[in-house]
Amino acid sequence: IEPLTETIHLPNADVYSLSVVLYRMVVGKLPFDGLSERAVIEAILHRTPPQPRSICKELPEKVDSLIMSSLDKSPQARPTATEVVAVLEEFVM
Repeated sequence: IEPLTETIHLPNADVYSLSVVLYRMVVGKLPFDGLSERAVIEAILHRTPPQPRSICKELPEKVDSLIMSSLDKSPQARPTATEVVAVLEEFVM
């Protein structure tokens, strides 16, 4: 989202990117869509995607929460990469 808003690229931007990948892995589609590039950008900037758990019922609540918090519009509100790894390790290790 930072490249769209011309803010400084912080490590939290990578957390955002990872959350988009995780969302697609879990849900089977991207968190934001639209009929045009502009519509997708508007969705990214102004909408909240459906919670993954509303589509994938068996997804652990903690992973759902991680994905949604990582998609936060505000970089400062996102978890750190260390926090993301800690949650994911619970489910893959």
